[in-house]
Amino acid sequence: MAVCKSRLARQFHEDIGASPAAFLRAARADRMVELLADPDLSIADARRRVGWIDVSVVSRSFRAEPVKIRQQHSKPKASFTPKITHRYQ
Repeated sequence: MAVCKSRLARQFHEDIGASPAAFLRAARADRMVELLADPDLSIADARRRVGWIDVSVVSRSFRAEPVKIRQQHSKPKASFTPKITHRYQ
């Protein structure tokens, strides 16, 4: 069964509520935010993992620099500080 590209895009928009391109951009943006929360992953690696080659695409998508996005969404590094309790006091 052959389906025309425009018909498929129209059906996608009816079902999802966004064009395929808009859906892909949103999915990439969501994933980028998740990846930027990891301070050990470079911004360039995060960009490549979501399929954005050019850093300007990231800046335009978020209307912010990737470094600022990372600062807003980063999780503080966990630090282990043992709790010392004395049984005999």
